[in-house]
Amino acid sequence: MAELGVAASVIAVIQLTSQIVLLLGQYGNKVKSARDDISRLHNQLHSVAEISKAAQQLLEEQNNERLKTSHKLHVHFRDIQARLQELEREFNRSGTQTAIGRIRYHAFTWPFKAGKIEKLTRDLERCTQAISTALQIDQANLLLQLDSNTSLLDQNIIIGNLQVAEGAGFDSHAEAHNPTCHPQTRVDILQKISQWSEDCRANPMLLLSGKAGTGKSTIARTAARSFATLGILAASFFFRRGEGDRGKALRLVTTITTQLVENQPALVPYVKDAVRMDPRITQKSIREQFNKLILDPLSKAHTIENQPSLIIVVDALDECNDEDDIKLLIELFCSPRTTRNLRLRFLTTSRLELPIRLGLNTVNGAYRDLTLDEVPSHVIKNDIKIFLEYEFKKIRNQFNASVTENRRLSASWPVPSDIHNIVDMADPLFIVAATVCRFLADRKTGSPQGKLNMILEHKTKSLGTKLEATYLPILEQQLAGLSIHERYTTIEHVRSIVGSMILLANPLSTHALAALLDIPQVIIDDRLDLLHSVLVIPMTPNSPVRLFHLSFRDFLLDPENQVHNPFLVDQKQVHQKLATHCLRVMNDRLSKDSCELKWAGASRSGIDPDLIKERFPAELQYACLFWTYHLKEGCQYICDITLVHKFLLDHFLHWVEALSILGRISEGISCIETLLSLLETERDARLKNFVTDSRHFLLAYASAINLAPLQVYFSALIFAPETSVVKNSFLREHPNWISILPDGADSGWSQYELTLDRHQDSVTSVNFSHDSNFILSGSKDRIVRIWSASSGELHCTLKGHGKPVRSVVFSHNSELVASASDDQTARIWSTATGELRRILQHSDVVLSAVFSHDSKLIVSASNDNLVRIWSADTGELQKVLEGHQDTVNSVAFSHNSELIASASDDKTIRIWSTSTGELQRILNGHNSLVTSVVFSHDSKIIASGSYDCTVRLWTADTGDLVFTLNGHKGAVTSVTLSRDFTFLTSASLDMSIRVWSTRTNELQQALHGHRRGVTSVSLSNESNRIASASDDKTVRIWSIDTFNIHQALEDQNGSGPQNNLSYEYGSLEPHKETFQIRTLNDTRKYDTEERHGNLEVNIGFLSERVPFSRQDLETLGHLGFLARRYGEMCEKGPNPFENNDDCVGPGISKDKRWITWHGSNLLWLPEEFRPWCSAVLGSSIVMGCDSRKVYLIKITEKTRQ
Repeated sequence: MAELGVAASVIAVIQLTSQIVLLLGQYGNKVKSARDDISRLHNQLHSVAEISKAAQQLLEEQNNERLKTSHKLHVHFRDIQARLQELEREFNRSGTQTAIGRIRYHAFTWPFKAGKIEKLTRDLERCTQAISTALQIDQANLLLQLDSNTSLLDQNIIIGNLQVAEGAGFDSHAEAHNPTCHPQTRVDILQKISQWSEDCRANPMLLLSGKAGTGKSTIARTAARSFATLGILAASFFFRRGEGDRGKALRLVTTITTQLVENQPALVPYVKDAVRMDPRITQKSIREQFNKLILDPLSKAHTIENQPSLIIVVDALDECNDEDDIKLLIELFCSPRTTRNLRLRFLTTSRLELPIRLGLNTVNGAYRDLTLDEVPSHVIKNDIKIFLEYEFKKIRNQFNASVTENRRLSASWPVPSDIHNIVDMADPLFIVAATVCRFLADRKTGSPQGKLNMILEHKTKSLGTKLEATYLPILEQQLAGLSIHERYTTIEHVRSIVGSMILLANPLSTHALAALLDIPQVIIDDRLDLLHSVLVIPMTPNSPVRLFHLSFRDFLLDPENQVHNPFLVDQKQVHQKLATHCLRVMNDRLSKDSCELKWAGASRSGIDPDLIKERFPAELQYACLFWTYHLKEGCQYICDITLVHKFLLDHFLHWVEALSILGRISEGISCIETLLSLLETERDARLKNFVTDSRHFLLAYASAINLAPLQVYFSALIFAPETSVVKNSFLREHPNWISILPDGADSGWSQYELTLDRHQDSVTSVNFSHDSNFILSGSKDRIVRIWSASSGELHCTLKGHGKPVRSVVFSHNSELVASASDDQTARIWSTATGELRRILQHSDVVLSAVFSHDSKLIVSASNDNLVRIWSADTGELQKVLEGHQDTVNSVAFSHNSELIASASDDKTIRIWSTSTGELQRILNGHNSLVTSVVFSHDSKIIASGSYDCTVRLWTADTGDLVFTLNGHKGAVTSVTLSRDFTFLTSASLDMSIRVWSTRTNELQQALHGHRRGVTSVSLSNESNRIASASDDKTVRIWSIDTFNIHQALEDQNGSGPQNNLSYEYGSLEPHKETFQIRTLNDTRKYDTEERHGNLEVNIGFLSERVPFSRQDLETLGHLGFLARRYGEMCEKGPNPFENNDDCVGPGISKDKRWITWHGSNLLWLPEEFRPWCSAVLGSSIVMGCDSRKVYLIKITEKTRQ
């Protein structure tokens, strides 16, 4: 019957609310002195009505048995009903009639005393928030339409797919021993935090700042626990420097998301959809993860108006190890939540270090600041005194309970003067008081009184810092009663063991630390036994040891303590030793096929996690991940080149295999980058060549190795170029069960460094940011993407255009992005948040949009023959430039923003005045439509590209033609000039990018790699990298350092692939003395006499002569025909020889990415080896590839390893 009671209360509340609202309307017109009270009460009654109607709807429409939480709200609705009835009585008493609504007009006097309405509205708000929270839980269950088991399963699926930072939550095992505030301390600060959390108009981020040791984390932990009790804690993340993923922002979003779905079940389907739609979301940028995994699900989940805000607690943001990530997180935390129902807040704590201050400067005060450093000293001292008295009482009671009566401490211990001295010593650092208490409570190191005397004595004679007075007595216990020699040995042990612990990139257990340092564990245990007051030392030997507080680390590393601190740690020396230890562990433990997979194509995902832990214990995992980190931190250059080089020559492939098995292959690329930075000034060319080549090796094959670890020995070695240093260093590892004719490897690495291949259609435009850190791309798939220029990681996705995107560009300050589209709009986006700022509406397709140098103006080009100038700030149209007789394809500002150049299908380039819009001059000379135009950095030269296959340079002031560059075999689609005007790059539909000298007018280099026409090209600000976009759906990044910019090509006509290649259908027919090849064009016969050995056969559509033996040719003849389409004109016909799931022997996977054996993946195929057509006979495969080559691959029965 409980549901009947709550239903009756809801109905009564709705009726009372409606009546009182009508009455307030009458009072509002007649009582001028109470307008604020009337407005406040009216708004709160509106909220009551909304929440009541939501509850009524749930009660009427849903199965009552499923609304268990809502039924508990009977008491809250009864409370609201009682307060509304009290209102009714007050109004009745103030009038001359007894029925509400019939009060005479002369009786309109406000019946409430000052403060009465404020208190009433607070009470009503408290009740509505409690009801809202409970209804949200019920709505979540109804929204999911799943029973509890299914919901739990979905949560487990999500959690299983998201990598988290272990121990980052406030209630994690790692945080279990860390304290919360005593109920009588920090009262004012906690009250302010509570008020902020309840204020719906408050800033989205509250920053609690203060110096190290002032108690920020303890306050954050207390607030998180309080929020959790109230049901408004969404998640928490406690950063900790030196604790692996807890010291990085890499896992912050996924960790928060995991907690979010546990605390807010309504989000489960939306997070699940986000992961399903983008399985690689965890590899995306922090911004994209934040938007897709947190903001989007919260905005989509149906929530009740006026529900309380959800709070995410982020502690110690300054301990995040990446300064750029710190600034980004501040920006994300402070971003306004524009969705109506999205109330998400961030309680953040931090020291005000430089990265924090820089981040705060960018958000223009969109946060609230609470500073512990500004709390009055007497308040802090009183809080510390309360804390000490409470802790000392516990210490006294525990000690007295464990000793005989004659040893017990008196009831007055410690005396008030001692407490006063400790308070003075600690103020304002709570960490000092907490450390003292832990030290006194540790029974292993003596009696509480004896240790208290030691601390007070040290305080009296010490001239050092408060941290020295705290930590030095604890460390000096290690030396009590030792001889000089023993003291020296002990100090060295402490420096080695504790010094290593505080400098580890990730905490290790005592067992793993002993293995890493090659020190007996008993010695480590002995040294740590006396340090329980400064270290969290678990009872189990396999759990990591952690610092209680980073101030202990700071004390040991501070060179200013050198005079008084014999335990001072030499940071660089310890890092060097750790790097050496890492190399020793890897040399001893790494080997081929560590997990005994035995199959070349065995998937990483199928490896038993327990087997991974067994074969890769914690110390080996640590060594694999952090050896280059310690090398870098230990010195400016590699001290022991021989040691590093030998490790790489012996174990590089084993190390890469290990990283793959651990799921950390991307960290391997970072390690190699770190190693390269240490070799910049190194004389050992052999090591530098190896490391440089290993970078190419990993970038090229990381995706394959990440899928199947053993591919590092197979696909990577087979397809690596013949000149690869890594390949030639590991000839002993080459598989002998496979052969490829002709040899599959190229002579050298591809000229491009990275391929970005996430677009689903032609990429039409590409642009470097001014700082060269990011690359922008636009595509016919209607999406704009922002990428990391160094790693190729997708940083952000901008969606909104309804038709293909034609042009993209960063503003000069990189804060904005402009995109032009066939949907007749140009759009302006925020680079930082991805938020759409402005839409510039046109009357036809927009083909180009660029910013002025000061980022204040945008000029756009359109299919309607017009050029338009807009305000970037307001989106207001300022000028329309008329004159072109056909479509305008490209526009550009001069560097000084005084001129605008426009290129058109009318074969002309026009120069306009930015300020007046007047036409300055017309440049004639191209014989076909002009596709691209750009100014030199000094604004004196204009470069243009055209469908007439030429690039032309003009003077900006006179319009004179300077020179014409010929060489492209197809239309020129894009041109750009280097900053110093020494060279020019051009892109063409002939699939090449060409680099020209502007001094000699000669071609310097042609870059080949794209499989279709190149549509756009951009130079980095330093002019040392090129980004190109293509109809092959990719963006490629090229390093100019990989070729000699001043050396002309020997073959200036180009030797790369040609455009619009026609691939023919043909058959191969062997005969006794001849080998006949039939194509659609002709039939050719080749002599096959034995004396010829390997024949040079030019097969129809091949661009080069390929050597095949007679036996190979006979095999090819039995394979039937090779099908290939004519460019884009003809679809490929069915091939009866292609692989299927139940095939026997070799085959090709359906996605063309793998050669298979008996249906199982065997050999991963790089992009250029993936066949458009293939045929299989016996143990051989013939493949016709997009590179215009045919390959014959033979596989023997020895395929298991």
